[in-house]
Amino acid sequence: MGDAAAPRPGPLRHFNRDPLAVALIAMALGACADAKDTPGGGAGSTGRDDGGAGPTRDGVTESDVAPGAISEEEWKQRTSIYRGNHDIEPFPSRGCSMLPIGPEYGILPPIGCAWRSGSNSIRDCNAEPTCRKHADCATPLDRCRGAPSASCGYPGATPTSCVSDAECTAVPDGRCVAPPEPDVTYCYPTGRCEKWVARCEYPYEECATDADCSRAPGGSCEKLINYARCEKQACLVDGDCTSGKRCACSDPANLCVPADCTTDADCPMGERCQLERGCFGTAKAYHCSTPLDTCREKADCTGGHCTFDGTFACRPLACPVPP
Repeated sequence: MGDAAAPRPGPLRHFNRDPLAVALIAMALGACADAKDTPGGGAGSTGRDDGGAGPTRDGVTESDVAPGAISEEEWKQRTSIYRGNHDIEPFPSRGCSMLPIGPEYGILPPIGCAWRSGSNSIRDCNAEPTCRKHADCATPLDRCRGAPSASCGYPGATPTSCVSDAECTAVPDGRCVAPPEPDVTYCYPTGRCEKWVARCEYPYEECATDADCSRAPGGSCEKLINYARCEKQACLVDGDCTSGKRCACSDPANLCVPADCTTDADCPMGERCQLERGCFGTAKAYHCSTPLDTCREKADCTGGHCTFDGTFACRPLACPVPP
């Protein structure tokens, strides 16, 4: 897993989500919700009844708590869902229309946790940089982009600590999921540190409206934007590129790519100006289609990629293995 940050990916009730990411979300929320007057107080600090220094049910001890740089209230503000005006666009993998995500979507700030220097048992967690508007980014070519998601939420269906599935009853088929890193301590800017314990998870349900959420009373369709961040773009329109190149929508960022054509009008009658994509959908170049083509995109190929070599055809393409 290394030193990579583990940001919040979105709605909590998803059995197939990376369990470490779920853990980070739940603990971050616990660190700022229902804060008590005791040091490190919050969800997870109310389960001890012996008055001693032993761990609570959520694994917090007095020795885990240190003076923080910010208050629990400020941490709550930093990690709360923002609902208001934004002009965030979807990532290109969601489509290249570049129309803003709807205003009904709230922005979920990402949290990242990296290994503390010299330690393989402590992760320091903090809110990661995010954006709400393109103007929040460094240059006019940078865009504020994120991943929209819409899933059902139900009263009580939160990642509370548990011992068995029998305690996870807010929605049918709830499960008590074991911690992915039981020996790792997570520390927050408030000075609060805690270990992950088993917590309830509930099935993930996509939705469009509240009416789609009927597995339990009080269901609502929660619409959120995940991973909102500024992405540096090489271009936004063709005019941002040098002569002989066009701006292509690509993931993770737009690229200026070679172009034999600018529009379909530059191609023979009946043909179109078509984007060739390489490994992982990365834009490569624009070419005119031909009557001899056997594909238009990778989906047309049972093997290989739809590449251009005088014609568009399905051909093998050696792609590097992702790390």
